[in-house]
Amino acid sequence: MDQLPRTVGGKVDRSRLPDPDQHRPALSESYEAPRTPAEQAVAEVWQEVLQLDRIGVHDNFFDLGGHSLLVTLAVARLVKALGRPVDVRDFFARPTVAELAAALPTAPAETEPGIGRMARSGDFPLSYAQEGLWFLHQLDPEAPDYMAALAWRVEGELDRTRLDQALRRLVHRQESLRTTFPLVDAHPVQRVTARTDVTSEWRDLRNHPDALDEAVRQAGEELRKPFDLAEGPLFRTLVWQLDATEHLLVLAMHHIVTDGWSMSVLVRELGALYAGENLPELPVQYADYTDWQRNERGDRALTDDLAFWRERLGGLPVLELPVDRARPVRPSWAGATYAFDLEPELVAGLERLGREQGATLFMTL
Repeated sequence: MDQLPRTVGGKVDRSRLPDPDQHRPALSESYEAPRTPAEQAVAEVWQEVLQLDRIGVHDNFFDLGGHSLLVTLAVARLVKALGRPVDVRDFFARPTVAELAAALPTAPAETEPGIGRMARSGDFPLSYAQEGLWFLHQLDPEAPDYMAALAWRVEGELDRTRLDQALRRLVHRQESLRTTFPLVDAHPVQRVTARTDVTSEWRDLRNHPDALDEAVRQAGEELRKPFDLAEGPLFRTLVWQLDATEHLLVLAMHHIVTDGWSMSVLVRELGALYAGENLPELPVQYADYTDWQRNERGDRALTDDLAFWRERLGGLPVLELPVDRARPVRPSWAGATYAFDLEPELVAGLERLGREQGATLFMTL
């Protein structure tokens, strides 16, 4: 496009963007079809993960738009498709279909116990990730550092009753959205409640002269309000009505019950439920993953991880870096975003450096 469409606020107006072309991007390498079953399997997984309809054997995963999160997804799907172990590091060292296919081992992957649905009775332990987030929350319960939020400008009529029905169905479907973390015998536990009586909170700004700016200001205030991990709920939906056919919709939750990948799932399912679709019951929930992590992988995985890092970090001196000011006891977290452009030649050089070191541009920066 010669120019990206903008909103009155200067941001990219995604609603006016054309549908993206999901064909193979124009790359320096000419297209060459997969030649072996292994190359075919790798190409098919990449096409699914990258949402492209054709990938050649010399195409580079990262040049096609891949990143570290998609690498993790591609590895899992390759292991399932091939029944062989796939090393994440191989994606960075051998980022083309041909190179990765040639590096795949012939021996089958060791099978780990699958995640099954555990009996629902009483409380559950926290996952290792949840333990870390719970601990950080105790250091400063009022801090909004681990607020996860998404916001949309919704054009057209927004049916409040349908939205609340969709939210209730979503909370019923996803146990994480009705999980709290109370203390039992001085230890935090996961407690899945039966409550699904959630509703959206609406603010009417139809008569405000600067409705959108005021909605954004109020949303910022809302996103600084802390969650009570013990009492919950850890999920809030807020709607600002700007005029008859425009709204600002904000979903906010604590990071202990979600992550970046899960937020995209949540958005997709909320949209489907608002549209009246019936979604199939989930075979497992996060509590089932926690049970698997604790009881099936458990001590063995932790022991291996600790041994690895003790070996890698053993004997290293403490790195004392100079700082421009003393670190306060209670950081203010006051900051801003500074945007600037890099010359194409510099970006190309950074990408080249990353490929030489087996890293993405994000990791390089």
